[in-house]
Parts: sequence; C-alpha cells; structure tokens
Amino acid sequence: MGEADYLARRLPIVFNEKEDEVHGRLIELFSHLHARHIARNYKLGEIEGKFRNTEVLKLIEKHNQTDYKINAEVIINICWLLSTYPRLLEHREQLNGYIQNKDKINEIQSIIEETDTFGVPEMVELSMEKVISILKNDNLPEYIVVKNRSEKSI
Repeated sequence: MGEADYLARRLPIVFNEKEDEVHGRLIELFSHLHARHIARNYKLGEIEGKFRNTEVLKLIEKHNQTDYKINAEVIINICWLLSTYPRLLEHREQLNGYIQNKDKINEIQSIIEETDTFGVPEMVELSMEKVISILKNDNLPEYIVVKNRSEKSI
C-alpha cells in the first residue's frame, strides 16, 4: 500500500537503464519510509510491524555474506536495511561495512528521516539528490539519476 501510494503521488524515482539492485534500493530508501508513515497514519502499525520484525540475525548474516562490487552498494544496502528494519539500528555495527562508512551512512539516514514524503515532491527529489551526491564519491554508477515524476508529461 505504501509503495503504491508513493508512486501514485508521483514522488521521484531513480532512473537506471540497467535496473540493478542499487537502483531499487535507492528508491526504497524513501518509499519504505513513506510506507511506514502510511501504516502509522492508518493505524496499521501492527500489520506493518510483522514485516519489519524479521529476524535480525538472519538479516545481518545475509548482508555479511553478500559480495558487494563497489562501496556505494555497501552503503546503500546498510541504509536500506536500517530504514526498512529499524530494529537493526541497535545491531548496525555488526553489519560489514558499517564502521568504515559510519559517517556517510549516518548522514544518509538523517536525510531520509528528515524527508517529508507527504510534502512537496520536489523536496523528496532534493533529498534523493543529496543521497546520490554522497554516494557518487563511493563509485555510484554515473547512469543513476533522479527522475522527477511530478510533471504531467512524464
């Protein structure tokens, strides 16, 4: 429901002709935040919480066994995990790559948490651009760009 509402509001997405995991995770940093807020607003926290309460140790193990090709992937996936599964926050130092990228991850998490996905779509776009600019320093592929969807022609 949250993902559908995010798209229906024509909030920005990340464009990537390769449609890789980096692409999906960048969008989900904001759409999962949006979904959590919808669940809270419609008193669906209990249902939504069942999804979020996935076993923390399994999430850590899966992340730590993944072979990431570039540092930007590590950062995006840790941010995605922390945004999607807030229970992981207290275990974040167990995630491979967190300690080395702590400052960038915390900066991205701050941007995500401060973004009002119910506000002006251009503000979400600006937040997404900030996240991408942080990741560009860690070899985020150049083909990943924000696609503004608030215009009627898109």
